[in-house]
Amino acid sequence: MGVGRDRRACPRRHGPPRRHGLARQAAKNRRIGRVGDRAVLILVTTGARDDAERLGEALVVEHLAACCSVVPTVHSIYYWEGQLQREHEALLMVKTLESRAQAVQEFVQSHHDYALPEVLQITIDGGSPKYMSWLEEQVAKPGR
Repeated sequence: MGVGRDRRACPRRHGPPRRHGLARQAAKNRRIGRVGDRAVLILVTTGARDDAERLGEALVVEHLAACCSVVPTVHSIYYWEGQLQREHEALLMVKTLESRAQAVQEFVQSHHDYALPEVLQITIDGGSPKYMSWLEEQVAKPGR
């Protein structure tokens, strides 16, 4: 199991239902990060699983990412230098904060084997509040 995850059942809740909705999530997102510090997911393809694991581990050790997940095999189809390419690659999913995204991208650019690595950033609009808080704690501690 992943960090901070367990299989204990949630106790039954009695009383009024929890308040849900966009306003609640928006307020949570504001609390999680300071201005411009939302959670982001950065996707990076690599030539092999080992390359993705090496990059991911380094990003976590450097506290640039809270967590990195590796999808061992993805099938990529693209043109490179005028030729259609079909490759088996690995996909690295980097979970971090927007304030750390530029540093993540620079790290990937300087440590990646590809001349033109794929680095895509996706803003996270919501998620498990406990996980989002944990993510922030991992990359936003003072002195990091």
